[in-house]
Amino acid sequence: MDVKDKIIVVTGAASGIGRALVVRFKAEGAKQIVAVDLNLAGAQETAAMVGCLAMSADVSVEADIQRVMRTRSLRLDRSICFVPMRVLAWARI
Repeated sequence: MDVKDKIIVVTGAASGIGRALVVRFKAEGAKQIVAVDLNLAGAQETAAMVGCLAMSADVSVEADIQRVMRTRSLRLDRSICFVPMRVLAWARI
């Protein structure tokens, strides 16, 4: 997947695969990344590694996802890729 110049939202970004994806997307030239996790401190730690935005959200709560997607930097851009790590984890079961 070509992420160059795209805005990427990664949930589960505080650790593990989510964190690794944030780092990789930055290396691949993503325009902006939003690191999202229930664990805000962990999301902030990930964000500090690559210089991106960190947010806290529970992906099982629609209002939380809507709040993330209403973030000012995301509203005006159509080049957004949403990576829901919790959904990917469930799919492996």
